[in-house]
Order: sequence, then structure tokens, then C-alpha cells
Amino acid sequence: MSLLTQKLPFVLALILPAALAGSAPLWSGEAAPKDSSEATVATPLLDMEIPLQLVDQLAGRFAVSPRGSQEVAMHMTLFGREGQLFGRIDANDPTRMLYQGGMVFHPADAPVFRLTFTVGESGVDAVMIESPDGLLDGRRVEPAAEETEQATLFATLAELDRRLFQAVFVDCDTSARNALFTEDIEMYHDKSGFKAAAKVRAPITECPADRGMTRELVDGSLEVYPLAGYGALQVGLHRFREASENGATVARFSHLWRREEDGAWRIARVISYDHQRMSSADAATAEP
Repeated sequence: MSLLTQKLPFVLALILPAALAGSAPLWSGEAAPKDSSEATVATPLLDMEIPLQLVDQLAGRFAVSPRGSQEVAMHMTLFGREGQLFGRIDANDPTRMLYQGGMVFHPADAPVFRLTFTVGESGVDAVMIESPDGLLDGRRVEPAAEETEQATLFATLAELDRRLFQAVFVDCDTSARNALFTEDIEMYHDKSGFKAAAKVRAPITECPADRGMTRELVDGSLEVYPLAGYGALQVGLHRFREASENGATVARFSHLWRREEDGAWRIARVISYDHQRMSSADAATAEP
């Protein structure tokens, strides 16, 4: 299973105390270092300023130890995904980091923890974790090769997903769209049925943008699974809106990407399913 797409619940409030049982000092309430909120940053990420060279890439891997100890209790991986910051402890599922100001965040699933990042010229250099059981310090270490590959794959296909729907819904550019399709592409749609090859690659005659139709990827829904010797499977949830209509349609998609001999990624199979009409409010809160 992809390191970035596991579905098991990730709750720092349960993981950290268990990993540090008997070894962490009592929580001292020590304030975050002043320089952590004054560091020079490079690329803004939403309303926070963590210097990722690209959103949706590995930002750092940290060996975490109780304050004053050299013994590594766990590893934390920090990465961007779809414009948001995520963290993961060891092999557990990622959790979203909620911004609190400066360089301070707390895990969405565990607000009793507070993480303060120290940022340098090369990115996030260190992290301090305040927990009910004490303070922990994380130093940056080299990421595992598998994590780097997964992050790169996710970023690559996320960008191709953006280009595909830009071509179809905004630019209405048949050539740009077909450049992302294989010659033998097949499409399976729960409403319009099956189409293949030339019918899928046919010229775009009606432009969705002309009737105010938009496509939005639901935050946090995109997942990528590598397929050895072939390519990758990309799945997600998106919503469609039309300016002349109330509400929106929410649907799931699965794209089978083939890595071609020339190194290009192209979609060989499209499955579009579970289309549901929702109110604007329900569509806005749709979750993976």
C-alpha cells in the first residue's frame, strides 16, 4: 500500500505517549523558540509559510527524541499534499497539520499536541513537539528512498490531473487532452456508459466553461498507488458546478496511468462513478 495513502486512523494523542512511556519528562510548558517564527521563508503554502519547493512533495523526515535524550523514539515525516501540510509518525496514516500562527501547528486529530518548526535556507530543519507527557525534539534526517519516490509520483500525477481538467473544462483543448490519453484509452461512466479509443479522443465540441461549469478536486481525496511494471492508479473525489444551477454533482474517479516507453504518463483507463447530486452546502463538505 502506498505510504501516502494508508487509511488507518492516525491519532498522535495515542501514539506519542505509548512510544515514550516512562521516558518523557513532565510537560514543562516551555514556549516555542522565538526564532522559529522569524525564519526567512521561500514559498508560501496557503496562509502559512513553510518553504516547500513544490506543494505535494516531501518536506522532511525527522528523528524524534524526548528532550535531553539521544535515543530516537520515532520518526516523523512532513510533506505537502494539495496545498496542505501533513505529518506522519512512523508507518501510520498521515494527519493534516492545522496552522496556529508563526511556525506553530497542531495535528487535526490531536489538538493537545503542538508542533513548532524551525526553518532555514534549505527548508524545515527541526521540529519541537509539545505533548502532555513532555517535550520532544526532532532533527532532520535523510528520507527513505521509498518515501521520496512516492512523494515524487504523487506530485507528478497530481499535476497531470490538474492539466487534464484544465484542458477539458477550461481551455477546451482537444490536443492537450489527447496528449494525456493513450491511443487505446477506455472510459467507463456510470451515467453515459462505455466509450473507447477514437470516441474518447473525439474533438471537444461543447466547452464546459461556456456554460459556467467548473471541476474542483475535493481536498485530501487524491490517492496514488504505484503498479510495478505498468504505471500507477490514481483515485479521487471531485465536484462539478454549473453557474446556472443550484447545488453540485460529486463523483469518484479512478484513472489508470501507463508509463510509456518515452517516459511520458498517459491515461489508459478512466472509471467515473458514484455521481450524486447534492446541495451546495453538502457538496462543499463532501469528504473522501
